[in-house]
Amino acid sequence: MSRERFQPEIPKSLTERFREVGLSDVATLAVQGAVRIGARRVLALHGASADKLNVKFKVEAGMTPVTLADLESGGAIKNVLFRKLFAGDYVNEEENGEMGKEDSKRRWYIDPLDGTSSFAREQRSSTVGAAVYEGEKPFAATICNPFERELLVAEDGKGAFLFPLDENLSVNGDAKKLEVSQRENLVGGVLYLDALFNNNTTPRKLELIKRLVDQSGGKLGVRMTGSNIDQQRQVSAGRGDLTVTDAVGGFYDLAAGSLIIKEAGGLMVGLDGKDVNEQSQISLAGNKKLVDLVLPILQECYEGYKGFR
Repeated sequence: MSRERFQPEIPKSLTERFREVGLSDVATLAVQGAVRIGARRVLALHGASADKLNVKFKVEAGMTPVTLADLESGGAIKNVLFRKLFAGDYVNEEENGEMGKEDSKRRWYIDPLDGTSSFAREQRSSTVGAAVYEGEKPFAATICNPFERELLVAEDGKGAFLFPLDENLSVNGDAKKLEVSQRENLVGGVLYLDALFNNNTTPRKLELIKRLVDQSGGKLGVRMTGSNIDQQRQVSAGRGDLTVTDAVGGFYDLAAGSLIIKEAGGLMVGLDGKDVNEQSQISLAGNKKLVDLVLPILQECYEGYKGFR
């Protein structure tokens, strides 16, 4: 009687896992790798003392905070992307602004730590996001929540996917294709809402909540995680139905989420109802039917809105 030989299963490489779902472009692979490296710095500094985090508030950005984690994550991401492979490309990164050639074919939008206020208070909803555009058109995007060990990756026309991560933020499982919620009304729905309340946003936001609760017949759940990119992650995965961002610090707050939500079957629009762009001060995202339903209400509540600052 012959014995069958035990054949150990050979783990798939990262490249194999990405190619299985049609993601093989160099820029796509590079941006997800860079974001995971930045997210490792975020994870490593979580829970550090206030002295070590060196929290400061940016007057020019509406007194939003910046920490050592923001800076180290941004530095790590840029070191991966722009030291050699994409050197000279235009970059818009939250903490260090714009760099590179304005007329570059590729344009990169990077938020090295979204949800800094929550992070500094040892909460676990902060994210890292980045997107690359070719001209004015989005090409690839990545969002990483290091605390939930999730990596979201999308490429134009290829779909959006969720990859599970291990404790080192290495991909350790097969991809799951993302799809936004198919809910057609707000009854029993979940709305993710920007968590910043100040004199510019509060009256409008409270009116929006009231109007949408009325629209839902008093059956609407509202969530705020303190990270708009994280809330975009939740909507792209169908865990929420809509997300509204009214404290847009820069296009890096919207660029990654807009492509991922689009590739998951939804859309993200500005107050004019068109795709978000570098001038957008507010965004609404979800499936088309819900966006069409809520957009007129959003437009009335935020008429004349010039931003949160």
